[in-house]
Amino acid sequence: MIASGSDRAYAAGARNGGHGGRALAERIVASGAQADAGPVAQPANGQHPALAVVNGSVNSGSVNGAVHPGRIHEGFLARLGLAILQPGPEDRLALVAEMRAAGIPWEDLADLYIPEAARRLGALWCEDELGFADVTIGTARLQAMLRDTLPDPEARHPPSACGPSVLVAVRRDDYHTLGAMVTAARLRRAGVSVRLSLGQPDADIIRLLARGAHDALFLSASCSRTLDSLRELVEKVRQSVGRAVPVVIGGTILLSEGDVRARTGADLAMSDPLEALRLCGLRVPRQAWSAVEIGR
Repeated sequence: MIASGSDRAYAAGARNGGHGGRALAERIVASGAQADAGPVAQPANGQHPALAVVNGSVNSGSVNGAVHPGRIHEGFLARLGLAILQPGPEDRLALVAEMRAAGIPWEDLADLYIPEAARRLGALWCEDELGFADVTIGTARLQAMLRDTLPDPEARHPPSACGPSVLVAVRRDDYHTLGAMVTAARLRRAGVSVRLSLGQPDADIIRLLARGAHDALFLSASCSRTLDSLRELVEKVRQSVGRAVPVVIGGTILLSEGDVRARTGADLAMSDPLEALRLCGLRVPRQAWSAVEIGR
C-alpha cells in the first residue's frame, strides 16, 4: 500500500513536531478507541494529553490518570507512538524513564506497550495514515527499545536448570520479528532457556532441532507467509525429530487465517507462549504474567 502525499506530509509533520504530529497523535489515540478512557484524564479544553507532546510541552504532570501495572495507559501509549517517529533516541529514553517513575513495570513496557504501539503503527499504515517507510522505521525503533533499553531478561532471570529449552524462530523472508523477540523475552522471564533464530532458512531451523537440545519449536509467522509453506516446514520437522518436539505457530497469521493448527499440522496455534508450554506438557519454571489488557 502506498501512502498519498498528504499522508507523507503528516508523517513528516510528526517528526518535525508540527500539525502532522497532532494528526498522528489523534490517530494513535483513535486507533485504540475500543479501550476504556478511564486511565487518561481529559483536560477541560477537550485536548487529549498526548497532543501536548507535539509542542514539547508534556511533562510528568501533564499525562493524568492513575497508572495500573498490567494495564495500558493510553496517554503514555500515545506518547510512545510519537516518540518512535522522532529521529534521535532522546525522546524515547526520557519517556521510558518517566514511565518507570510513574510506576510502569519493565514487563509492561515489553509485553504491553511495545507490541501495542507496533500494532497501531500497522493499523495507521493500513488506513493510509502513515507511509511504509515510517512504519518500518518506527517498528525498528520499538525493536531496538526492546533489545537495548529494557533490562536483559536472562540477566535478571537466568534460565532454570530444570526448565525447558525452546527454539523461537522467524523464517527467512519473514520480516516481522518484533513478536518473536517479545515472546522470547517473556519466556526468559519465566525461566525458560530460549534460542532466538531470526531469518534463517528452514534447513537451518531443522538442523538446530535435530541436535536434540530443544523441547519445543515456536514459529512466529506473519500473514505474508502462506499456510502451504508452514505445513511443509512442519512436515520436515516431523520427518527429522518426529513428534518429540511440539510445534507451536503464533504471530499475525492467526489474525488473518482460520484453523491454522489443522491446516498446518502444528501441535498448537496460539499467541500465549506460557499457556502453549503448559499445553505441550512442559513445565514453566516461574510464573510470569502475560495477559494483555488495554485501558482497564
